[in-house]
Amino acid sequence: MLTATGNVTCGREREKMRCVNSMERLRSLTGGAGGIGFALAHAFGRANMKVMLADIELDALNSAVAELKSEGIDARGVECDVADRASVQRAAAETLAAFDKVHIVCSNAGVIASGPMELITPGDWDWVIGVNLMGFCAHHSGLSAAS
Repeated sequence: MLTATGNVTCGREREKMRCVNSMERLRSLTGGAGGIGFALAHAFGRANMKVMLADIELDALNSAVAELKSEGIDARGVECDVADRASVQRAAAETLAAFDKVHIVCSNAGVIASGPMELITPGDWDWVIGVNLMGFCAHHSGLSAAS
């Protein structure tokens, strides 16, 4: 999830999240501790946007924020689980408190259960659907509810 001028981001165990905020626009980014999400955080930061990163993995989140700050990017982080509506709403509230508004949202968090089909459990499917579908919905509705 990506934001500029207000940020929110959340994540789950095997997923990452980040939020990005600009001086006049808020970018919020989920799935931002690594991969595409972290690349987006760097790009927004290099464009002089403030960055809010959200992730369920606190150590990864803190490392990512520290790396961005070391490059002169105004970055912050919030711990969040996108599959948990209350966590998303808390992250949204923290983002809006820090940045006031959200103008752009990009959801980037996603997970996959892999392996032989007979070994994928209903709990695995609940996790995949919780992050990939409901997390996306909760993130966007969380921003709306918090603003």
